[in-house]
Amino acid sequence: MFDSNTLFASGRNELFFAALDRRPGYHYYIFIDDDITLRYNEFTPANMTKMSPFRAVEKWLLDYEPAVGVLGCEVHHETSTVLNRRRDLCGINEPSLVLPTVFFDTFFNAFHHKAVEHVLPYPTQYERGCIFASERDTMIAVEVKFGGQALLFSPVAACDTKHRKYDRSEINMTEISREFIARIKQEAPPMLRNHVIFKMLHASPKIYLETKSSSFCVNVTRHQPIIPYRHLLNDV
Repeated sequence: MFDSNTLFASGRNELFFAALDRRPGYHYYIFIDDDITLRYNEFTPANMTKMSPFRAVEKWLLDYEPAVGVLGCEVHHETSTVLNRRRDLCGINEPSLVLPTVFFDTFFNAFHHKAVEHVLPYPTQYERGCIFASERDTMIAVEVKFGGQALLFSPVAACDTKHRKYDRSEINMTEISREFIARIKQEAPPMLRNHVIFKMLHASPKIYLETKSSSFCVNVTRHQPIIPYRHLLNDV
């Protein structure tokens, strides 16, 4: 499939809808940028290297079943950033192969079949002029609906190999983020629309996602029920 008129969000939406139409019972919908390679890193246990990084990621997804599985990069959104956040925000110093995260890149995202239609499709109205807008919408939707269930697999890094040029402008990102927050708030059950998470997100979307969310402090366990808003309903 190829459409020269698409950008990031519109292109991924075409792939997403095509995959949904096939309906063969996918367990995960995995989106990977076309120049990404997966590599082991300093967090990789020696016995894991007997299989390919792709197989290690697939095994992890089935073993833990995150709502959204993500990988770090050697340049940004890396494992050390999440470890530092857990230390500074939560007082947790123990390293782990699987970490809860909130602020993640889209170069490798695996959406569980029970979560994907609560997060996608990507919004496309701002991708010309603010190409990262759809990425921000994904992070906000995952945090509100499945907070603590976006997990980072630290033994494997996703590395982009081509570093191609594209428009990286973030025009009106805060205002756009607040528009997304308002929409996601209206989609939430009425009893949750006054939840403090929406106030905190609205006050400073990037700061909340990058440094303030309590989701960084979650104790990761396998096979958590994937039910939208479950973590927020516990606060009601």
